[in-house]
Amino acid sequence: MKKIVAFSLLLAGSQYSAASEVHAESDAKAGEGFGGLSGMMVGAAAGGPIGAVAGAVAGMFTGGSVQDVAGISANDNKEMLAKKMSEKKSADERVANLERRGRNALN
Repeated sequence: MKKIVAFSLLLAGSQYSAASEVHAESDAKAGEGFGGLSGMMVGAAAGGPIGAVAGAVAGMFTGGSVQDVAGISANDNKEMLAKKMSEKKSADERVANLERRGRNALN
């Protein structure tokens, strides 16, 4: 029994160590996910299981379209974050330089 459990754990973990290829990051469509989820909830409340499926499909298309029209992209957020981090780093360097000058002036 212990051998079966050990083999199962080994087999389950082997998929993480044997990646055959690495895919580049894609521009995620969060609008499709949120639209599909909210459409499914509204459809389920209105029409039961069939309404949930129909609402999810309609919500996915609507959410993706709204995201495209609004021009919102996951990559935009990453670029903005990188820019803000760069600005913070340069501000931290300026503060450190001012502190050094102040200490030198006092000595």
